[in-house]
Amino acid sequence: MADDLPTVSVVMPVRNGETFLAEAIESILNQTFGEFEFVIVDDGSIDGTSQILKNFEQKDRRIRVVVRENRGRTISLNEGISISTGELVAIMDGDDIAASERLRKQVDFLNENQNYVALGAEIMLIDPEGRPLGRGNHPRGHQEIRRCLLLGDGAAMTHPVVMFRRRAIQEIGGYNENFETCQDLDLFLRLSEVGLVENLPDILLSWRQHPSSVNRTRFKEWRRTKQQIISAAIRRIGPERFAEELFPADLDCQFPNEPLGLARVALNGGELRTALSYAWRALINGPRRLSALDFIIALGIRGSASLALKVRRHVLKWRPGARPRNYR
Repeated sequence: MADDLPTVSVVMPVRNGETFLAEAIESILNQTFGEFEFVIVDDGSIDGTSQILKNFEQKDRRIRVVVRENRGRTISLNEGISISTGELVAIMDGDDIAASERLRKQVDFLNENQNYVALGAEIMLIDPEGRPLGRGNHPRGHQEIRRCLLLGDGAAMTHPVVMFRRRAIQEIGGYNENFETCQDLDLFLRLSEVGLVENLPDILLSWRQHPSSVNRTRFKEWRRTKQQIISAAIRRIGPERFAEELFPADLDCQFPNEPLGLARVALNGGELRTALSYAWRALINGPRRLSALDFIIALGIRGSASLALKVRRHVLKWRPGARPRNYR
């Protein structure tokens, strides 16, 4: 690459995003990694989005804004990528907040791991006011991420925190413009067929949930579109490989036999008291005492008020060597 080209192109499609747009843009401009261009495609906004973008473009030369009529999100993504120049492409949405270390950590990983073509990260879900709702708990490792993608799991990689290599996106032909929803699932499936993918454990994006966000307004189309995308993946790789990747040889399908694992099984089945009994055993005797304590506290909050009081009382009274109590 020529020395004057940026390392990273941040691409953001936006339509009628005036409410959260400034905060999203500032989170990119405040990155600790500065070798980037910021390509923003205004997809036919009719609110104050265009003026906000114009103001930012005049203040920071790294920003390049394209304003045009509405053509849809998928076309906007491909257009933003096509006019950008960076070796690495980072996707961003106009209602989210990037952590200041996002670009640096992703660039460092991809520079050190040339066989990886796409890199996501952990996210924190936030409400419209920016208050945390909980982390995403993304899968780690190419094989597990790939397996989740083949199951149509949209949580395998969160789109607005993904960075990928330009050569890889060119190799697969970019986003499929036949899909106006779930275009990211289709893209990740095809990328993971030409190289490795991973999620960093670091929380590098605050992913805002609000009534007008894309993942809330288009959910009715997801089922049909996901069926089409998974069917296309099976045609590309064949049913035998599809089955092998869903059930790899080293996939652990055994029923848990340690206390904390059994506590989670009981919790999933709605048996709160059994879950608490096994979690208490894990706290007293197991090697994962901190995880067990977190589980017990969460269980107390989730359960009834009386159960929560029991949890609190017995945790406070706990001493090494104490015998677990069955609460049945």
